[in-house]
Formats: sequence, C-alpha cells, structure tokens
Amino acid sequence: MDEITFKTKKSVDFNPWHNKLCVYDIITMDTPKEKGLYVVGALAGIVCEDAKDYPGIQNDIDQSQKEAEAIKGQLVANGGKWADMYTAWPYHLKESKGMSPADWIRYVRDKGWTFTSFTGLSANGSLGADFLGNINEYSAAFFFRIFDRETVEEIMKLAPEINDKNEKD
Repeated sequence: MDEITFKTKKSVDFNPWHNKLCVYDIITMDTPKEKGLYVVGALAGIVCEDAKDYPGIQNDIDQSQKEAEAIKGQLVANGGKWADMYTAWPYHLKESKGMSPADWIRYVRDKGWTFTSFTGLSANGSLGADFLGNINEYSAAFFFRIFDRETVEEIMKLAPEINDKNEKD
C-alpha cells in the first residue's frame, strides 16, 4: 500500500459555538500523488484568560481529537481515497459506520430512503470533493470528504439525482 502521512499545524480562529477564539490542529495529508491535502481542523484548545471558566470545553476538545484520529485511520485503511467525516460522531447511524460513499448510497437505496434537496457533491479545490446531505425519511446527516476521482465518478453514477441538483445551482 502507498504510504500516507499526516502533518499538523496550529491555527487560531473564531468558533461560533463557543463564542471564543479557539486553537485548532489543522491536519493535512500527503499521498504519493498529492501533498498538503486539507483533511480536517480539529479543536485543540480555547484562547481565553481562564479555560476553567468554560466547563465542557475539554469534552469538546477530546471529541474533536477522537474524530480526527478516526478520520486519519480511515484514510490510511482505504489508501487515502475518502473519509467519513462523521465516523466518530456520537449520533452517527451505528450501522453505517465505516461504509464507503458508494456503500452508503446503496444502504440508503435498500432502506427505500431518498436524499434531501440540499444533498450534493461539490468540488473543493485541493480538498477533492465533499459529498454531504441528509435523508428525507430519517434524520441521517452524512459528510464524506473524497480525494479520489474514481470515487467521485462512482457517486455520480449511483446517485444521478445529485448530479441534477448540482447542475441547477
């Protein structure tokens, strides 16, 4: 298997959830074909006088770091092709954990579900593409970050209604 490596650098940005400046670990991926692909920004800390004044922040930091590690593990396991950005999210559908984007689409079809109108596949420069949305019949938000052209093409083939939505926008 081709070697995949990750780099982390710190960044500070405003976090509207905490209404504070927060520190993030900006994680990028290097593959044999591409360098510096943005993967995720994981919450790493809060910029304030006294972090003790913000109970619960450590839980948010721990969860964000756990999610980042799960995403990195998934990328290594599939050769850097895609990541389920909600893979470690506690409310994620348990039965869909670890599914590829194509398997997720098949799962949705097998359940008789349909994608919401805002479901889409969008190109994001060096990110590759993001495939995200929800399900009409069941609240099952999903978000895949895709770094592989063949995976993007497979999504477009399996979910042509998403292509139609993107062309209208």
